Parts: sequence; structure tokens; C-alpha cells
Amino acid sequence: MHIQTRGLDDDRVSVLAFEELDTCFFWQPPQMQTSKFGKRLGPSFRTYWSKTGPDAVELLDSQRLQIYMVGGQMRHLRILESSDSIAAEVSGFVVRNVDAEMARELSVDVASQDLKACGTFSFRYMVLSTLILLAWHVTRWIISIHYEQRAHLGQLPWWRGTLVTINGVVFCTWGLFETWSASLAGERPTCLTTCVGLLLCFGFAIVGTFAQIADYPLSLMGLTGLFLGGPTSLYYLTRANHHQRELFPCAMWTFAQLMGTVGCSILLSCIVVFYVLLLEDQVLVATVLLPLATAAVEAGTVMGCKLAYKRLVVSRRPAIPGDTSYIALPYMLIAAHSFCESARLVASFSGAVTSGSFSWVGSALLTLTLNILVRLGWTRYLMFLFLRRLHPSLGSLAVPSGWTKLHDEVKIYAGYFRFIVVASLVCARAIYYGDMSFDGPKAPAFNFSAGCSLVVLLVLEILEDKVVIGELLPMSPIPPEMLHVRTTRRMNSDFGRLHGLLRSRAV
Repeated sequence: MHIQTRGLDDDRVSVLAFEELDTCFFWQPPQMQTSKFGKRLGPSFRTYWSKTGPDAVELLDSQRLQIYMVGGQMRHLRILESSDSIAAEVSGFVVRNVDAEMARELSVDVASQDLKACGTFSFRYMVLSTLILLAWHVTRWIISIHYEQRAHLGQLPWWRGTLVTINGVVFCTWGLFETWSASLAGERPTCLTTCVGLLLCFGFAIVGTFAQIADYPLSLMGLTGLFLGGPTSLYYLTRANHHQRELFPCAMWTFAQLMGTVGCSILLSCIVVFYVLLLEDQVLVATVLLPLATAAVEAGTVMGCKLAYKRLVVSRRPAIPGDTSYIALPYMLIAAHSFCESARLVASFSGAVTSGSFSWVGSALLTLTLNILVRLGWTRYLMFLFLRRLHPSLGSLAVPSGWTKLHDEVKIYAGYFRFIVVASLVCARAIYYGDMSFDGPKAPAFNFSAGCSLVVLLVLEILEDKVVIGELLPMSPIPPEMLHVRTTRRMNSDFGRLHGLLRSRAV
């Protein structure tokens, strides 16, 4: 963070010695606009709970800057308004009046692995990746339709496994490699370990293709090859770099990663199948089941990730090395939200295709209501009040945390990826068949209900983001007792604590 003052003789700046602050850690970043110097460093924006990009502000004429020294070193700073209210309060390594040479050479790496900023997403890169994925999936569906139309009995459907493998290798493996490598080995993957993982992935994919396994199980087979080949070989090759690293804690944390991503997708796939089966006889049950079941899975996954990180990472340092905040943490959260939203879309769209009815409307409206209440914090607030009445200690299960706030942050970006595959299927059918009718075997969206579901669900997703980001409805209150959960001093750096949520960094 950079605070611009008038220089050495600025009487608004004072340095005070407070040895009592030795064990304290403050983090309340400034809410002022980014200074001209900060804008030269790169893009910077903030939301209600997070900040992405460099913090660079200019000290206003009515403000005062206090720097606190601990043990002879500057460790904390506080910006005070004219009314003595606190405008900003942060801890770290403080340097006053930095010159150009020091700015170039001073190391600003965060020493504690559990206090590093979390990775998030850039809007411009999200748009670019969406366009690339849309073009690829349209091409993929056209190729698939072409060969499926010309397939004959007894022919090996080689194109199915080939398309699944290309999609996985080009667009899916890199995030998985980064996540699993950081969790198991504490390092980023190398070219050698990536090649080993891809080699096993190709081998498993070839076996699955000849066995004519469906696309989703085939994808799981490929992921198995990736994991067995890449992160495990990286762990073996980097043993000399980590003398305190232990296999069992790293393996347990990586297993939690697998359960929070791959395990979540398997469970949601079962929910989609169950929903489609219920639509045949129990429409009302299916309508209520889909949003409630997917919401429960998403909330359970986030809570499970939080507990796993607290029990398997924070408490086991330095047996688990590496930066887990950059990719591993946000990947688990964005996977939970993306998979749940994708399950809702696939279930609603496939149900509309098979039945032709508008039974998906009730489920879509219920999903919109639940999502808005969750993202504004009202469900968590009501749960906190309910659990506190049962037992005071149970209320800590529903308090806001760094996990929940980062989860809310990635929802802004993760909700739109799910439309790419379905929208590309509609585009591919329209291009291949050239039939622009609403109903019929060659209709782009199969039938009128399915086409409406795709458009309406996209509009509801945009409406949800507008309501939440624009705060068109009020955020839930956060009473002081929600922030004072009982944790030991050792857990002060735990990402699960609300004040442990640091600034986000774009990836």
C-alpha cells in the first residue's frame, strides 16, 4: 500500500512507539479513491468486501497519519479523520519516504503463507476467455453432430473421446495442475511434470474411448491420469526443496481439494439425473428439489473447504508448504459455485427438452430468490440467530468469514461460464441444420420451452448480479457478536477469520 504525503516535513505524519501492539494485526484498507500514482501502477477497483489491485491513496488535508513502532521498527499505521475516526488501519513492514532505488530493490513478499492475498479474476480476461470457449464449443458441437449423423452400427465412435480429450487438455488441465501441485507439493508445476500428467491422461483417454465410455466418466478417467502423473511426480522431484514437508498432511489437503471439486461435480451430476427422473411424475417435488439440493451442496462444499483448510493447512504448517491462497482457495470456491449453477442450468434445459413443459419456471424463480438472499447475507444472518438460540457456541458456524466473502466475490464471474456449452449447442445446431424454427428435430433449441429457459435463466442471472452488486436490496446486518467468534491466538492468520481476508490479486 502506498500513501502519498507532502514529504519529510509533513506535520500531518507522526511516529509513535507502542510496544503493546507487538501481537496485534490490523487490516482496514483505505476507502479513498486511488491516487494518480496508483493508477499508473495498474487497474484498481474495490467491491463491498474486497479490493483488487494496488492500494495507493493520497493523504487528505483533513487527515492525519500515525505510524506505530514496535521493537524499534515501524509495524502499523493508522489514518485518522478530523473527527478522530479511523479511515484506515493496516499492519506490515512500513517504510517512510521511499526513494526510487529502495522502491526497485525492496522485497515486498508476504512472509506468512496464510496472510497472502487471494487470487481472483479479471473482467477483461473473463470476456476474452468466454469468446474463445464459445468459438471452441460451437466447433466441437458441429464436429460431433456431423460424425454422429454419419455413424453406423459397430463403428468405433472415436470422435467422442477425441473431443473430450482436446477440451480437457486445452481448457481444463492448467487450473487443475496448478491447484493440485500447490496442494500436494507446495510448488507450481513444471514442464516435465505437466508432460507426465498429460501422457497418462492420453493413455486413460484412449482406453476409455475404445471401451466406449460416456463423456463424463471419460473426463474423470482423464483427470485420474493427470493427478497420478503430474502432482505426484512433482512431489517426488522436489523432495530436496522442502525439508519440513510431510506426505500425509499434503495428501490429506489434496484429497480435500479433490472432494471439493471433483467430488462436488459427481454429487451434482446425480442430482441432475434425479431431477430429470422426478419430472416425469413429481413435477412439484422436482421444482423444489433442484434449487434446495444444489444450494445445500454449494453451502456444504464451502463449509467443508473452510474446515479442511483450518484443520489440514493452518494447523499443520510448515508440514504443508507453498502459497495456497493464490489459486487453490479460489479454485475450490469457484468450482463449488460453477458446478452448482451448471447443474441447475443443465437440469432445467434438459428437462425442458425432454418434456417440452414450462415446469422449470418455478425452479428458476426459487433459485433467484435463494441466491439473492444468500449473497446479501440474509440466510447466514437468520441461521446465526437460530443457532445462537440453540447454543451460543453454535452461532460461530454461521458467522461471515474470508471464505464466504471470497465465495461471494467469485460468484460475480463464475455464473456465466455455464451458459457457454448450452448456448454453443444451440448455435451449432442452427449453423449445421439451418433450421430456425422453434420446434422440431432440427430446431436449434429443440423446442420452444427449452429456448425460453436458456434466455430467461440468463436474464435472471444478470438481474441477480445487478441486485447484489448495485445493492438494490439492503445487505444483512452484521452485529458485533458475529465478528467475535471464539478462536485461539494461533488461528489469527486463518483465512476463515473475517479479518483474514486480504486484498485480492488478479490472475
